[in-house]
Amino acid sequence: MLNEITVNASTLHKALKLGSRELGLKIKEVDYIILKKEKKGFFKNSIKVRIFKKPDSDDIYSDTKSRDGYFRIQYRDGYAYLVVLPPKTFGRPVYSDEIINRFKILNINFFNVIALDKIIDNADGLPKKIVKWHEGYKILSKVHFNISNDNLKAYAVINPPAYTEGEIDEKYLLKLIKDKGIIYGIKINKIKEAVNKKIYNSEILIAEGKKAFIGNHGRTKYYFNTEPGKPYLVDRYGRINLKELNFISNVKKETLLAELIEPVSAVNGKDVFGKTMYADTLKSEHVKPGKNCYQNGNKIYSMIDGNAYVKDGFVNVDSVIVLKNVDYSTGNINFDGAVQVEGAVADGFKVHATGLIEIHDCVGKAQIKSDHNVILKSGINGKNEGSIEADGMIIARFIEAANIRTFNDLIVDEVIMHSKVLASGSILLKGRRAEIIGGKTIAKKLLKCKKLGSKNGTETVVYCGIDPDLIIIVDELKEKIEKINSDIREGTLRLQHIEKEAIKKPDNAEEKLKIEMLKKNMAALNKHQNDTIKHYNEIFHNLKPDPDNRIIAEEKIYNGVTIYFGREIYRTDINDISRVTLHYENKKIIASEYR
Repeated sequence: MLNEITVNASTLHKALKLGSRELGLKIKEVDYIILKKEKKGFFKNSIKVRIFKKPDSDDIYSDTKSRDGYFRIQYRDGYAYLVVLPPKTFGRPVYSDEIINRFKILNINFFNVIALDKIIDNADGLPKKIVKWHEGYKILSKVHFNISNDNLKAYAVINPPAYTEGEIDEKYLLKLIKDKGIIYGIKINKIKEAVNKKIYNSEILIAEGKKAFIGNHGRTKYYFNTEPGKPYLVDRYGRINLKELNFISNVKKETLLAELIEPVSAVNGKDVFGKTMYADTLKSEHVKPGKNCYQNGNKIYSMIDGNAYVKDGFVNVDSVIVLKNVDYSTGNINFDGAVQVEGAVADGFKVHATGLIEIHDCVGKAQIKSDHNVILKSGINGKNEGSIEADGMIIARFIEAANIRTFNDLIVDEVIMHSKVLASGSILLKGRRAEIIGGKTIAKKLLKCKKLGSKNGTETVVYCGIDPDLIIIVDELKEKIEKINSDIREGTLRLQHIEKEAIKKPDNAEEKLKIEMLKKNMAALNKHQNDTIKHYNEIFHNLKPDPDNRIIAEEKIYNGVTIYFGREIYRTDINDISRVTLHYENKKIIASEYR
């Protein structure tokens, strides 16, 4: 097998390609010396090159019987360094012409031939600084850095050099890394491997930071059901079994309610640039003892028999009162705890409680208000006067002609009819009928039923994806604007009448005073109108619904239903729509088939 070959070609690349093929090597495995370079015409060049196998570092220093001399030029810190190795036995030496030709190719201006001959004669294999090489950095391998978005990982990509003299070493790569500002988590072994094995055009992990560990103030382990009534029991017809909700979590005095688990400290991290990444400690998950509870060490106990629940970060136990009915025999109920009514609440009476309110019979023109949940095991026919308000959920079999406000979810088994219903959570109808007919229904989150509207085209208005309080404000401002407009119209007519009468009595001071006062009142009304319209527009234009919320009609949306997602309106004025899901996307209400 040939060790070297002399090749004539038009370009260096063609010569290397031809020579390496003849030697049975890859181009990157050969080195070369240009023996002669000529320009034969405007477009024609000729180059004569001696091509030979590039010795490995082990081969260069190995103790073989015969070996040619070898030289290498290196760029370091603005200078050209020369390494010359002597031949062995019958090997040929390095000649100064070879080195000078190489200098010319690399644009190294070297004039001290005596010093060059001395280095060749010594041939000790050590790098010798020979001359300043201002252009030398241009032939070095280019290094590109990629930093992860969180600055926790830094990668280097080394491009192969145009000449073997451009190969970089560990020291130079570390300098580039430092110049980039990367100072923490540097992986020296990876850097050494990349340089020694000449890993090109591949991402090399050169530094890795330390991720911040988010701690917490501890968590709470509960010994009672914190979500009573869930999961809801549904019969084969899809109806919620209101008799089996069991929203009361009964506990006895001195019952262990909760245990506070020890906190875990946060640990700060550091990115590859040495910047501290502060770990935000999570909000405390520890609850505190509330009503009728006490803490002993890291445990919370009940002080009384009653209904246990968690609210606003406190464990509470309510005493529970059980009433047959709420009527003239009891009067209005205002109780700091849970209330169970086994019968009915008579028209005109009020039941206010801080805890759960559970009523078994139908509610009429009564006012029910709870800081917790309200369970109507029958329902409410409010005759346009009855109302229910709850900070928690409201669950009922039916709702008719009533005003409902929940700051959580509303779950109805059968029907909502001709009512004003506002829910800051979802509204779910799950029973055999599961209908919403007439009235105004507002759900901030999901609204799901079987039918919306009725065959008779009953006017039914539904809002979705918007906080009910904003809708109330918009409606109130709209009514206020209409009232102001009416006042302005009346004032204008009155002013016109007085001015007409004043023409008949030009010298009447009283008439002039009336006109002046009325004009001031009109100016104030106009300003009030402008301010109110401005306020209305500010709120109205910010009615942006959440795109994740949906209205689902499992069976049908009837003609006569108006649906709002923020400012966008969807009407079914012509035909009924079957099995549909509506959602808001790109400022439009999108209808798709319910599956």
